[in-house]
Amino acid sequence: MMNKALLLISLFSLSALSLNGQNEDFSLFQCPDSSNNFRALSVLNDSSIWLASDQSQVWYFNLPNHWENRSPKGYEGVLWRDIEAIDDSTAIILSAGSPALILRTENAGQSWQECFRDDSPSIFFDAFDFWDAQRGLAFADAQESHITIIETKDGGKSWQKWDTIPELKVSPKQGGFAASGTCLHCFGQDSWAIVLGGSQARILGKHKGQSLKAFLAMNDGGASKGAFSIDAKNADTLLIGGGDYRADSLSKQSLLWSIDTGKSWEPVPFPKPLSQRYWSCVKWQGSHIVLCSRFGMAYSFDNGKNWLYSSEGFYTCQGPWLSGPKGRIARFNFAYK
Repeated sequence: MMNKALLLISLFSLSALSLNGQNEDFSLFQCPDSSNNFRALSVLNDSSIWLASDQSQVWYFNLPNHWENRSPKGYEGVLWRDIEAIDDSTAIILSAGSPALILRTENAGQSWQECFRDDSPSIFFDAFDFWDAQRGLAFADAQESHITIIETKDGGKSWQKWDTIPELKVSPKQGGFAASGTCLHCFGQDSWAIVLGGSQARILGKHKGQSLKAFLAMNDGGASKGAFSIDAKNADTLLIGGGDYRADSLSKQSLLWSIDTGKSWEPVPFPKPLSQRYWSCVKWQGSHIVLCSRFGMAYSFDNGKNWLYSSEGFYTCQGPWLSGPKGRIARFNFAYK
């Protein structure tokens, strides 16, 4: 393991952050309704995606530039903060705030079914994620000292609340950030991880059958600070991004990684400027790494050897797609390898 770590650190020490405003690596698209802030993104394939926004809207997009409004009727004012697409016709959406809602459509948004509802005044769900088309988890901030986790085994049609267990205990009223739908990650066969912020950044979950629980040395001590996003490159290597969402200039040590299945966490040996910015979403797929927030994005096509920067801001990313404020989305012009 030590030799592996030294090899990776040697690789990343060659990195250099190249700042340029060019965006020839990706194509930009504009939603017909520019009021939408798309924090929720689910990718079907290289050409089709579902999106949900804080303007109570759900959209379907496919290339070359086709937009279709599939918003649920009767839910005006709801902040949709996560979405999971199963196919062209079937998707599930999650709200932030009270009431907590999960809706599902099987007919491309012609109708939506309410599959979960919690009217508790202080309830606040942050994200959901799925292992496959049937199994998934969603979690909410702690209303006292335990976060709430609900689970589905039938594709989001029904949800069951987990019992309160010691592994879910956190600081009073601590929670995650519904900034990108990526503070919860389900991966492998049964692994899951949640990253939190506030009084003390931390991770909790289960990986390879073992409890995954640790405090994280990143941007502690404030309601706007902490860990915002987690991704797994493989079974051993996990990447966490965060910072202070008020401004890039207030963020420090915003990238951590583990190369021992979450047993220990260290600063990522990427170029220093990357670790001093706020990131709402981190993704590492194949040799491609994408870091993004509303302030801008950084991306590498070669496992972090070289970096490019764009001032185009996005909330979240998945596969080759990104979504952001003012109805903007983008697609990288590459195939993952």
